[in-house]
Amino acid sequence: MKTITLTIMKSAKSLFGILILILTLSSCNEIPADVQYKILDERFVKTYQKSLINVELNKKVTIETLTLIAEKVKSEYPASKNYMINYYLPKMDRRSAWAISHFNPNPDIQILGSTEN
Repeated sequence: MKTITLTIMKSAKSLFGILILILTLSSCNEIPADVQYKILDERFVKTYQKSLINVELNKKVTIETLTLIAEKVKSEYPASKNYMINYYLPKMDRRSAWAISHFNPNPDIQILGSTEN
């Protein structure tokens, strides 16, 4: 009886550990609370079957955070298969983007300007 109880307790601990790991990993896939973005405009170019989206970020972000934002913005316009997203920082001239992401349909995400690090 004691062996069965120990086995059940070890199994419960293992399941609890796996649950904690899953919750930890899933929380890493969230945009940090201090990062905000605003979609400035969006237009669909029928010739290229591409959505062109301009986004303003409240500050410089890491490539990982930019990837999360790109996926979220893309999900807000599901009708398109291809995307070109330009990212700008506050008060930035709109002639050149700080970062870009393309989905044709695979992602290509690049920071063109300076970064925090």
